[in-house]
Amino acid sequence: MKCLNCGSEWNTNSSYPQLKSCPFCGKPLSVPNDNKEEITVSKTIKGIIDQFGLDIILQKNKFLSIFGDYAPRLKKEKKMISIALDENIADLFVNCEIEEREANIQKARRAMNLIMSESAIDLVISSFIDALGWDIGKLDSDCTNMDDIVLSEEKIDTVNYEFETSEELFHIVQDSLTKIEKSGIIFNQQRFESERNDKRFQNACDELNRENYGTALKIFNELLYPETRNPNKIVNTLAGIKLAQMYFWGEGVEVDKKKSVQIMVSLIDCRNPLVIAWISEYYRIAITNVSVKSPEFSKIIYDICSNELKLMADLGDPDAQYFLGFNLIYGLNCNKNESEGFRYIKSSVENKNIHASVTLASCYIEGIGTSKDVAKGIHILLNLEGSSCPQVQYKLGLIYYLDKYQDYVHRDYSKALKYFLSAATCGHVSAKDYVGDMYYYGYGVKVNYDIAKQWYELAAAGENTHATAQLGMIYYCGNGVPEDEDSAFHYFKIAADKGNTYSQYMLHLFYFSDGKYKNYELGRQYLEKAAKQGDVDSQKLLARMYVSDFGFSDDSKFVYWIRKAAEQGDGEAERILGEAYIKFDNNKVLPTDYNKAIVWLDRAVMHNNIEAMVCLMEVYSEGFGVPVNAVKVNNLVNEITAKMKDNEYTEEILGMIDRITKVAINIGKYYYELGKFEVSFSHFEQAYDADKTGEAARWLGVCYKNGFGVKKNKKKAKEYFKEAANKGDSIANNELKKFIF
Repeated sequence: MKCLNCGSEWNTNSSYPQLKSCPFCGKPLSVPNDNKEEITVSKTIKGIIDQFGLDIILQKNKFLSIFGDYAPRLKKEKKMISIALDENIADLFVNCEIEEREANIQKARRAMNLIMSESAIDLVISSFIDALGWDIGKLDSDCTNMDDIVLSEEKIDTVNYEFETSEELFHIVQDSLTKIEKSGIIFNQQRFESERNDKRFQNACDELNRENYGTALKIFNELLYPETRNPNKIVNTLAGIKLAQMYFWGEGVEVDKKKSVQIMVSLIDCRNPLVIAWISEYYRIAITNVSVKSPEFSKIIYDICSNELKLMADLGDPDAQYFLGFNLIYGLNCNKNESEGFRYIKSSVENKNIHASVTLASCYIEGIGTSKDVAKGIHILLNLEGSSCPQVQYKLGLIYYLDKYQDYVHRDYSKALKYFLSAATCGHVSAKDYVGDMYYYGYGVKVNYDIAKQWYELAAAGENTHATAQLGMIYYCGNGVPEDEDSAFHYFKIAADKGNTYSQYMLHLFYFSDGKYKNYELGRQYLEKAAKQGDVDSQKLLARMYVSDFGFSDDSKFVYWIRKAAEQGDGEAERILGEAYIKFDNNKVLPTDYNKAIVWLDRAVMHNNIEAMVCLMEVYSEGFGVPVNAVKVNNLVNEITAKMKDNEYTEEILGMIDRITKVAINIGKYYYELGKFEVSFSHFEQAYDADKTGEAARWLGVCYKNGFGVKKNKKKAKEYFKEAANKGDSIANNELKKFIF
């Protein structure tokens, strides 16, 4: 350190405010301007560097404190220097070689370009050049009319990116994010504070919250795209974000996600983490003809801004709170933290973000991040019934449409259709799909396949895969149109390739047929895609395929897929797996195990699988692997008898009558061996009418011949033996010969 009064020099580790006088001569270290000489920024910086050394500019707070003492009247200039130092320009002026000077000046200019006007940048750079004595062309370093100099909170350059293809967008995003990462500045907090304190912006937000969408759109547009196109005119990043979100959600405009992307990308260099977060979202969900779906790239983008997004949310920005909260709740591009996400969503609701209100309702309904309280969640949504926000309209439609809400709200298809239509006309794609469903299935309206088809087409154009699959069904079944195999295949294929499990399942009907689409391998591939997504029907069909004659024999895959379906609680799959533990002829893949078989068959019985009941009856009546259990058999018989009264099961039960009859015979034989002849006779008699093998008749003959459980009657015994022999029972034939000879 050097005293400009006496010339003494010394080293000190103490901060400037603690040492304000020279320890040798006692004079103030900051020299007052006694001769009324005009103080400029460059002279002030030079004086500070002369006294404290060049490295002082690397210590921002200390430098600004000294600057304030040297030039108390240069308050606006001090603020400008502070903004510049925030962009790390000091590093470019310290220890700079002569040949690097011009390059470093350009770097400093680029660093400040986004947050300061050209005139302000010129003043800062020329002041440092003069103070350092660099011999480079002078700029207007002595400018003292600060009314002509604009700081970051007043005027900011417009950034505009144009792209035609997803590849062009990818390169723009990649290049911009690379520059942002290299600069180390993800969040310009000062700019953020300035923009959100802008009175016109606040007014536009109020209009948006009141759903005066037209007024809000007008102000946001004016803030983002000033009419003069003056390069010094402000571009309010937050206004741009609001505008992009309105196009994304369809608030006051029809949904236009491409325009949302265009606006957001134009803001990418503005150092706002929410902009980057939204761009990551575009790649997470994919925007038609704009961004490809890339979870990996989306995660990379989100990682760049995640910390700063949290900071922005903690500073009270409702949109950042909503975005961060939503991602935390569902674990999108981050570790799931439901309670933390719920906290941010609540904060966003308190700041009047209506989308956060919808998410908050879902949290209570599903018990996400908080105790489950369906009534409270429904209450939140019903309180929003006056809102015209498409997202709210869609959610209200679901409330009045879906079965799961009927304990809280009386189902009302007319209300559901009203809300779905309101959202659909604003471009809400899922709402369009639901309107299509209501006309297709006749919920609250007359079935009208033509209207349903129109809405499905609109939803399909918005990449709704269910609507696309429904178009496939319309042509497959010929609902309102002539049956058209090619059109059906076309729509199923589009939906299947986008992950629709039903369409993936339906495609196997084409590929496993003998028509022009026949291709077993493609059929297997699509079934496997659906099976991997958890579609039970596809899992069962795929399992059977591996033990059928389609050229894909694989016992281990049969067991794998049928177990997957069984683990989801499908009664048929549980029955098949249970039977496999008994009958499957591959002990290396699935060893015989009656106990495990009974576990799975019991589960299938709980799911009302009739065949599982019969199979269990067979297991307990035959005594193979487990002891005979007549009580459990009788209980199952009673269940089946009760099911016979239900027309839904009658045909299926009659189809297994031979197996049920055999069970009755087995139990009759069991009681016969125990010497309980009356019970035994009763079971043989029950089986007699339905028995086609003659075994029941033969056992009745035995009972009459010996007087077991019935009065001895050789004539009747002979008649039963004869009937059994006529049905092919060889033992009865031998018994009959004894009567003859």
